[in-house]
Amino acid sequence: MSEDKIVLLDDITANQIAAGEVVERPLSVVKELCENSVDAGATAIKIEIENGGQTLIRVTDNGCGMSERDALMCLSRHATSKIRSSADLAGITTLGFRGEAVPSIASVSRMVIETCGDPEGKGTKITVTGGEVEAVESIAFSRGTRITVRELFFNVPARRKFMKTVSSEQTGIIDVVGRLALASPDIRFELLNLAPSAREKGALAPKRLMLSAAGGDLLNAVTSVFGSDTAREMVYFSEKDDICSVSGYVSSPGGCKSSRRDEYLFVNGRSVKNRKILYMAELPFKSLAPGRYPALALFITLPPSLVDVNVHPAKSEVNFSNEGHVSGLVYKGILKAVSGALGSVRTEIPSASAPAHSEKTAATSGYVLPKNISQEGSVSFVTRPAADSDKDDPFEWTAPPAESAPITVPKNLKVIGQYRNTYIICGSDEGIIIIDQHVAHERVLYEGFMSHTGDNTWSQLLLMPVTVSCSLKEASIVNARLEELAKAGFLLEDFGGGSFIMRGYPACLKENQAREVLEGIIREMSEEQGDKKLVIKPEKVLITASCRMAVKAGDPLSVAEMQALTDALLKCSIVNTCPHGRPIIMSVTNLDLDKAFGRL
Repeated sequence: MSEDKIVLLDDITANQIAAGEVVERPLSVVKELCENSVDAGATAIKIEIENGGQTLIRVTDNGCGMSERDALMCLSRHATSKIRSSADLAGITTLGFRGEAVPSIASVSRMVIETCGDPEGKGTKITVTGGEVEAVESIAFSRGTRITVRELFFNVPARRKFMKTVSSEQTGIIDVVGRLALASPDIRFELLNLAPSAREKGALAPKRLMLSAAGGDLLNAVTSVFGSDTAREMVYFSEKDDICSVSGYVSSPGGCKSSRRDEYLFVNGRSVKNRKILYMAELPFKSLAPGRYPALALFITLPPSLVDVNVHPAKSEVNFSNEGHVSGLVYKGILKAVSGALGSVRTEIPSASAPAHSEKTAATSGYVLPKNISQEGSVSFVTRPAADSDKDDPFEWTAPPAESAPITVPKNLKVIGQYRNTYIICGSDEGIIIIDQHVAHERVLYEGFMSHTGDNTWSQLLLMPVTVSCSLKEASIVNARLEELAKAGFLLEDFGGGSFIMRGYPACLKENQAREVLEGIIREMSEEQGDKKLVIKPEKVLITASCRMAVKAGDPLSVAEMQALTDALLKCSIVNTCPHGRPIIMSVTNLDLDKAFGRL
């Protein structure tokens, strides 16, 4: 008799396979548990994480809670309170419905469920390890549910290898909670990070990463997630017909970003992805802000029967019965809002064959140059008049230059003059040296930052500290790189809620430039992390800071300032390239000149 080849998987193995679809990372756990809390009618949800959610995730809500029987049943696959039959799939109004999240999470973690649906406080505590129920106890508990997840993927070590860094996982969780807060402005969301306490050894101290105010005011939620500075640049829009309504907040053309990282789409309260819908939302900006993308919180409401949410394991994508109708309404609503904000707007759509506009970063004016640099790297500066920041930089590199052999730079260079307010022309016994002033200053600043010991001599303290507002994702990145920003001269203190107190700024800047430069550095760091899905390396922060703070092509310099910059460059450990790898100098030797003029 032949051996059976096809068998039924046991429940734990089946749950671990389902976990591979539902639980990709700690942020997936936070998303699924919080969505259950929202469906339970909670008005307050607290999320606590440790080590980016890899060590601990705890979600506490004040929703309807569960009885002991329901709490045990929720650990079974496909057990759900959201639907009763296949007919209900045509009109889903809840965030969860498949009944796979809790058993899938429990199968790859150590889970404790504490819950109470009884008005008298008779609750239940269930301890689960790797999907196996170990204990069921009766406890006193307030109405609601608390689910604690520890050691995620402890029994699936191969999955742990694919975890990202703590900072990256934390940023992902912030994004998830931010989306939930936008979708449910009537719910109070609090996100806390548990880190080792500086006061008590072995204890954990909570640090608030996010707090959204309940009350149903969407603008408050937008401000909590995007930051107050971005929210000020956003306008409300609304459009509807007999079938569908679209509404939300969108940035004005002046508040657009260089990436799509701040675009959020919600359909019937669910955060989803849909490229066509977002493309139509971006369309009004194609001629107003070429190459830029709006900050957007877009909410679409339509009958549940006209949208299919059961097309993705993580419920992150949806299908519309008439996608063209919905996308047209989105375009119309956003176009009218932007038109009203500007007074008038060009409505023509650029053709697909039209040449793309190159994206330029406006040169920040008024930087200062080093006057002298000691062997230890101490720098003093002289101030510069503001340059024309509207002028395009014709020497901006669009691709890395071809590698060439390092140029031997003479030790003594005398400045002859400046060409096109961009290149410093120097003379020496060996010939002529041409220096790109922007990348030369980048190199000088970068090496100064790297040698900085953190004694605040690099910073100018502010008499009145300045508050800098960021989005929650940006704040997470800044917190991870406060030390590097301090090396660059920015003394920041986390104020919570996406805000930082700037108590000092680089001494090489004017006070009225400090905030603008810092915001530019934060924006660039955030966009790079968002595009590459990586944590910004420490040296990248200093490279970005040196680029932002260096003089620009087009800035006129005096002979004394050019000589100071040239002397500072010659003291650097690397004089041929800037931190980005661009060439700094070009040499024309006496031999080259004599050959060119036929003197040999």
